[in-house]
Amino acid sequence: MATFSIGELQVAAPPRAAREVAFIYREIFEQGGYLKHGIQVHAGDVVFDVGANVGLFSLYLARRCDVGRVYAFEPTPPIYDCARQNLTAHPNVTLRNVGLGAADAACEVLYFPRAPGNSTLHERDKRDECEALSQGFRMSDVWGASKLHGALLSLLYPLRRRILRSYFAGRFEEGVRYACQVTTLDSVMAEAQLAHVDLLKIDVEGAEVDVLRGLSDANLARIRQLAVEVSPKHKPWLPSLTHRLTESGFRSVVIESVVPRSDYRGDVYPCVVFARR
Repeated sequence: MATFSIGELQVAAPPRAAREVAFIYREIFEQGGYLKHGIQVHAGDVVFDVGANVGLFSLYLARRCDVGRVYAFEPTPPIYDCARQNLTAHPNVTLRNVGLGAADAACEVLYFPRAPGNSTLHERDKRDECEALSQGFRMSDVWGASKLHGALLSLLYPLRRRILRSYFAGRFEEGVRYACQVTTLDSVMAEAQLAHVDLLKIDVEGAEVDVLRGLSDANLARIRQLAVEVSPKHKPWLPSLTHRLTESGFRSVVIESVVPRSDYRGDVYPCVVFARR
């Protein structure tokens, strides 16, 4: 574990994760993160942070939003240890070292020391996603996110796929497996005796379908807002998810790519579903 100074925070994170954590900090503390398209949290709200990583979203909620209770879930032991350090001063955050899925089970999570935020319960899907990114990313997407990065990459344009393959290979070749426990949203809500959840945030690197399969329609009706990242592999599932949400009474469902100004329907990147009643 290392400590990095990022913005207003001293953040505990895996030793080689400084750039990744800085990116997540900007995404959450400066760009709104999961609070877009009308998603709001207020003092006293109950929030689920599923896929808490090192705890930055939970930390944002505790520091900036004065929420009543955050339930945070992170299955990967080295990342969980960092989240516990980051959240120790916030008694309104309950952090658990478990993953959420479709059923109670003992599983393995693959931890990537050089890309800890990509640690996953679905190794093959994650590696396929990286290969698709190396093949299908567009220069226009890079320009949309950062003109500086676009200018630098344009100099290397003929070699871009080779460079990206090398980049991903370097970060995903050192995976370490950890045993972990998985439970369901239904079990957690029953255990905590929750009548409602004001925001359910899910960012679980390809396990989002499993997480929502562990949520009954009766408990979905108790969710006021939802923000869920959907991996490229699961985009064909979006119409089914949208139908389930609208049938449950969500009035607004918005889907957007994680890459600015890119169309989630045709790109190779994850997208995020924002839903509110």
